[in-house]
Amino acid sequence: MMKNIAAFLLALCPFATLFAQNVHISGTSRDSLLSFIRFETGVPLWRDFNKQPYAVEAERKDSNYRVALTVEKPFGARLMLIGMSARLFITPGDNIRFTVERINNKPHFRFTGKNAANYNYGVALFNRFGYRVEAPNYGRGQAVDSFRLKLDWWYDAQRAFPDSFQRQTPMTANAYQYFKTELAYAYQMGLCYPQFAKAPLPEGYFANQKARPDLRRLDHLSYNSIDVFGFHHVLANPKIAPDSLGQLRQYVLTQFSGPTREAMLSILIAAFAKKQQSWYHDELLQLAAESKRYVKDTTYADYIRRHINDYQFRTKHYPPGY
Repeated sequence: MMKNIAAFLLALCPFATLFAQNVHISGTSRDSLLSFIRFETGVPLWRDFNKQPYAVEAERKDSNYRVALTVEKPFGARLMLIGMSARLFITPGDNIRFTVERINNKPHFRFTGKNAANYNYGVALFNRFGYRVEAPNYGRGQAVDSFRLKLDWWYDAQRAFPDSFQRQTPMTANAYQYFKTELAYAYQMGLCYPQFAKAPLPEGYFANQKARPDLRRLDHLSYNSIDVFGFHHVLANPKIAPDSLGQLRQYVLTQFSGPTREAMLSILIAAFAKKQQSWYHDELLQLAAESKRYVKDTTYADYIRRHINDYQFRTKHYPPGY
């Protein structure tokens, strides 16, 4: 169910549309055990939003690595290799160099160049916490009270890190906001895990939360932001049927405004277009035409256009006038 909701909720809504610019990331490895470097640029259900593949593996020649992207908007990505996972914040026009060494049997990255701090933050975070950088999962049958204590401890351990890093190695304002908000999303999503498992919640379980992200404004794209919005606005909303295009349309148009409404409306249309069902084709195409009144961001408008064209081709519905 959450994967279906994820298709509805992914976007980078707060960022203004930019002209596409190249991003170059290249470097040298002194780690003889390093076999690949991968950059995950999105999530599987939203891999085509910025016309990027889900994961880009750096080209390798001897000990040199290189990856090139064409980017329209800043976005969060992830550096993946054996023994390490680090969050990055990529901005159009970035030209970044890195070196990799093996220290204490672990790969250690160092990025240089303009906006390098946006890349070094995730490396420093992983070096500090390892894989405990991710929020704890709720195990079915686990005591909910003890899970909440564990989650609170996890958040308290990391909450000061963005500010501390920013004072020593300033990131761009967008990157700093992204990492701060992502931590809050991760915490908020963790609170919902017992509900996904249908565990009975003790009275006051949601009281005194450590972090409360804005649930009227989709700040950025990530698994956590997607799941938080999906749970709060759809799965935990008794007034919404997740498969009702009409109810979802009304909810999006009346409950959101500005860039968040543009993003969520475009995602809603694309999500139903991806299902490629014919029984709602009139309603879907009507909503796509109506979206031109609300969606001014050219990235979202192009996303709608591409998916409606694909839907019409695959379902053989070509109504006149669209």
